[in-house]
Amino acid sequence: MARNIDTQVRAVNRRLKKTATIEQRGASRALNTIAGRVRTRVVKTVSSEANIRQKNVRKRVYVNKSKPQNLRVRIVAYHRDIPVVSLGAKTTRRRGGVKAEGRHYPDAFIADGSKGYGRYVRGEGYRPTWLITEQVMQRESSGRYPLEVLRVSIKEPVERHTPKVSREQMREFPRIAKSATDHLMKRL
Repeated sequence: MARNIDTQVRAVNRRLKKTATIEQRGASRALNTIAGRVRTRVVKTVSSEANIRQKNVRKRVYVNKSKPQNLRVRIVAYHRDIPVVSLGAKTTRRRGGVKAEGRHYPDAFIADGSKGYGRYVRGEGYRPTWLITEQVMQRESSGRYPLEVLRVSIKEPVERHTPKVSREQMREFPRIAKSATDHLMKRL
């Protein structure tokens, strides 16, 4: 009889220890849910405003998730300009220039560095030059140089939408946290 009561007391103690952490786990789940929603909304709004595909913006938005011990979510949205070559650039024959994501860049070309001279090595002459990655370039003047790497700017939409979307989503936090905590309590 005493053994049965001892096991029941231990079981109740275990349940009480679990319930102590349930609020933190529920809040952590809610924060991670909200962070995922913020990421999705930021990617959608920035890509529609900049008129580029979502997959090109999604690569630049990161979420550091929350843990029950550390209830903090960090959403990092890099606002560096996106090079046109990563938008699937192709040279156009009829009009000349380069076309990417429905935009046409006249007098642009895709450079891979295969033409031109690299470093001079004594006894061997000039080595071939190769860019690490291809780039879409355009001349800034009528001369051979200077060249400009073509990019699509996303800085302004990212800086404008990220804080606004995160504020909107944080209004949902109490409801999501309550449902996550209730779900965890049912599983006990």
